[in-house]
Amino acid sequence: DTKYYGYEKTFTKSQVKSYLESYLGSSLSSAPDEWIVIESRYDSGYVNKVTLDGRQTVTGRIVREKVFDMALRSANFEVEYSDGEFIFTTYGYGHGVGLSQIGANLYAKHGYNYKEILEHCYTGVTVR
Repeated sequence: DTKYYGYEKTFTKSQVKSYLESYLGSSLSSAPDEWIVIESRYDSGYVNKVTLDGRQTVTGRIVREKVFDMALRSANFEVEYSDGEFIFTTYGYGHGVGLSQIGANLYAKHGYNYKEILEHCYTGVTVR
């Protein structure tokens, strides 16, 4: 579903500054293009390591859940700074373990129970 994949969310420079300063507990440098630097990703595309203002490295999950207080839809994101705005593009929506919440809901509406849904979504597993 394209409303969840490639979703863009824009924050002003002052909004991002507020999120980051609150998380870091101190003032940021004057280089906003260095405030959020993605260092590495997992094979799945999710962000592994992010450096905040050149001084603290955290996971993409921490950025999503703690720094931005769940304002990002996913920890699989890209970030771009331009003209006083940060544009985050997220891919997916949620926990990142491969279970589509929309798909699971659709299967449930068609009469599948939770065991059947899990066994369908995670091939090769048996739910007891």
